[in-house]
Amino acid sequence: RPDISRIKSSPGLIPYILADNDNKMYAVFLRAIGTKSSLLEVKTGEGIYQVSTLNSVTGTYSDPAMIKSTDGILSIAVEIPDGELALKILHK
Repeated sequence: RPDISRIKSSPGLIPYILADNDNKMYAVFLRAIGTKSSLLEVKTGEGIYQVSTLNSVTGTYSDPAMIKSTDGILSIAVEIPDGELALKILHK
């Protein structure tokens, strides 16, 4: 279900997020506002998360990256060359 309260920070981005809080899974869609890169911070809780991106304009997927949250915040550096990006975040 939508849960915008999970977004801590998204400078230069308009974020939309769907959260399955029971299973710690998140889907995020980002629309850039005049930026090609930013740091997205998501309130996920403690743990290690697998993050994959999809360039929703070109259809290009990234290789999954493993990122550890700090103080319950997952910090994800994002590159958004085509103005929008989708992310899949899974707790491992």
